Amino acid sequence: KRNSKIMCVLNDSDIDTHLFDRIMRYALGSEAEIDFVRVIDSYKSSSHFFNQSLTDIKLTLANQLKLNISNKLNEISDVECKCRILEGVWFIEVIKYALTHQVDMIFIIEPKLPSPDFKSNVMHIIRKSPIPVWWMKSDECIRPIKILLYVDIDINNLAVRNANTKCLELAQKLKYLYYDECELTLAHCWSLPNEKYLKESQNTTVIHQLDEMNRRERLFHEEWFHAFCEKNQHLELSHAYFINGEAAFEIPSLVSDENYNTLIINTVDDLSEKGLFISSESETILQSIAHCSTVTIKPDGFISPIECVTEKVLTTK
Repeated sequence: KRNSKIMCVLNDSDIDTHLFDRIMRYALGSEAEIDFVRVIDSYKSSSHFFNQSLTDIKLTLANQLKLNISNKLNEISDVECKCRILEGVWFIEVIKYALTHQVDMIFIIEPKLPSPDFKSNVMHIIRKSPIPVWWMKSDECIRPIKILLYVDIDINNLAVRNANTKCLELAQKLKYLYYDECELTLAHCWSLPNEKYLKESQNTTVIHQLDEMNRRERLFHEEWFHAFCEKNQHLELSHAYFINGEAAFEIPSLVSDENYNTLIINTVDDLSEKGLFISSESETILQSIAHCSTVTIKPDGFISPIECVTEKVLTTK
């Protein structure tokens, strides 16, 4: 009996072999079944031009998807796979399906030639999905998996603490599944809030006060980060970066400088927003890393604005 289910969204006609193998390895290690999904716009108004019913068109697309997947399965027989065609708005149907089918991870494969609105669709899912989203990009297959795990300070913030725990658990799982080709690094950024604007006063007294505030802020974060690393020694980190600066700028720079190809990050600090937005810091980071895959996590209690409604889907085994 399978313990979990993962979902792989394929709106392109093909999938990179290396990324496919990586997904299969994740599924095998998780003892999960995979639903390969393609979402189409409504053909109801134009299906008569093709002399085919909507059902026949979806059946043809489902069979094509099944053929593409079957050609890549090779000798892998221990993973249960299904192919499904959904109809409607791309990001809404993906989230609805994931919620109604108890999906544990959503894989999204970036097509080689993305349409102009592809990124916005992905960002919609990242903002609104309570389920972890692994946005895989083609550069991820070029090198061994170099994972950067970004954690935020979680003192007195239960949502961030829960998200940090979930990020750590996923990082540990990936390190186990890809142990022979995986490096894991931890990063934390700290800065004094509004320091830049306070320094513009050019007041000597204020500058001295800022220096003391900076010292205290650094000590506060440093003690927390040291304890956090000590508590998680079992992860056998390759590096642990303690960075002075804003994460929105420092994390993309670190990803680029050190050639990380997978970033694990929590995208929600305030659970009261109900999924309409993610933090501006997280959004800036995600939009600033062009060639790095991302795994985005939400804390428990996150409410998606997409209603969980059972939809009819076309399935081929």
